[in-house]
Amino acid sequence: SALMTGSTALKRVLVCGCAGGAPAAFIRRYVPGAHVDVIERDERKTNLSIEYFGLECTKCDENVDISSAGAEGEIRVFRESFVKTAKRMSAEAYDAVIGHWPACDGVDDDAIWREICRVTSDAGVVAFTSTNADIARSMIGGDETRARLLRDPANVTFEDVEDERPDKRARTGNDIASKVSSKDV
Repeated sequence: SALMTGSTALKRVLVCGCAGGAPAAFIRRYVPGAHVDVIERDERKTNLSIEYFGLECTKCDENVDISSAGAEGEIRVFRESFVKTAKRMSAEAYDAVIGHWPACDGVDDDAIWREICRVTSDAGVVAFTSTNADIARSMIGGDETRARLLRDPANVTFEDVEDERPDKRARTGNDIASKVSSKDV
């Protein structure tokens, strides 16, 4: 649903983590014309996604120009850390950055977030499935109006992500997803 909130059509999408190829394959199928790049450092995960989940992709190394889009409908998988790959990306190259938080050994969350912001267009959408309170604080940078924690139930707060697996609370009937704008994280 995060991809549906953007004010522009999705032309380029960056997926952090292969996840069996499901996010990239979903985008290729339901967002015709989108150019999809995936960053997955573990080649075994990419190979398993190809062999067992039918991911059709082009494996790329650091010699492939990530600053330009691949072919329409092509899924390109880059086997580098996010930060190393992001250094080769053009500013505002992606309309959406989704997937798992791209943790990098020896790089703090604030530095990762700055790179994510640099490569995401102004009207772009950023959505991660795996964050914690420290990551959320890096993402909001002191401005809680920029971020929404989209999780069931709808009345979630930032304090709810302090624990690794917070208990779910009862629904309130307020649908937070309907209040997300293109400037939201």
